[in-house]
Amino acid sequence: MKIFYSLLLVVFLSSCNSTVNNKKGIELRILSSNLKAYCIDSVCSKNVLYTNNNYDNYFKKSTNIVRFKIINKSNSKFIAFIKGLPVSSKLRALFLEDLLIKETKTLKKILPISIFEDCIDNPYDLLDSTRILMYKKLGYKKTYKWYLKNGIINESLIYLEPNEVKYFELYVNLPINSPIRSCTFEYFKLNKKKNYDVKLNFHSDTTNIKKYLTWSQLKNIEENNYKLYQGTIISENSVPIVFVDE
Repeated sequence: MKIFYSLLLVVFLSSCNSTVNNKKGIELRILSSNLKAYCIDSVCSKNVLYTNNNYDNYFKKSTNIVRFKIINKSNSKFIAFIKGLPVSSKLRALFLEDLLIKETKTLKKILPISIFEDCIDNPYDLLDSTRILMYKKLGYKKTYKWYLKNGIINESLIYLEPNEVKYFELYVNLPINSPIRSCTFEYFKLNKKKNYDVKLNFHSDTTNIKKYLTWSQLKNIEENNYKLYQGTIISENSVPIVFVDE
C-alpha cells in the first residue's frame, strides 16, 4: 500500500511540473551544405596576427551563413529558451560553443578556446530606457538585472506548436569568430590537413526564466498549456568544414 501511494505521489508531482526534459520532442536540422574556414597556414597559427592586421579581408573569407530549422515532432506545446537565437528577423552571430566539431577520422572533439580581455564595458548600457519606463508604469519596480534578463529572454523565447517548423539563419566565422561577446575572443584550433564535421549544439535553459517574466507572459504560458523545454538540442545531421584558400 505504501508503494502504491508513493507512485501516486510521483505521478501527481510530475503532472504539476511545466518543465520537461523531452529530448525526442524537438528536432534540429542544418540546411547549409558546409561551413568554411579560412587559415593562413596549415595549422591556423598565424590567423590571430593576420586577423588583427587584415580584419576586413579575413571576415569576408571566413563568414558562414548557417541556415537551419527546428521542428516540434511532439503533440505538446513547447517554449525553448536558447540564448542568442533570434526569434525576430535580426541576423546574429553564433557562439562557438553552439558548434560541435569532431575530427572525421578519430571523432575527437575540438573545443573552442576563449580569451577574456580586460575591458570596461557595462552590460547595463544595453538597457532600453523607454522599455524600463514602460515597465515601471505597469508597476514593475525591479532591479536593473531583472530588466536586462527580461530583455534577453524576450529576444530568445521560441514558441513551438505541435508539428510546427521554424527556420533560422545565423552567421559565424571560422576558425576565429567575430567579437560577438563583450571582452571575449574565441577560436577553434584547426589543422588544414585534417577533416572535420560539425553539428549544431544548442542548450535550452528554462530553469529560472519564470522569475524574469511579466504577469502577462506567465499567464499566457499557463493558460495556453505551454511546457518549458529543458535540455540540449543537437542537430540530427552534420556538415563538413571546408578550408578555403587565398
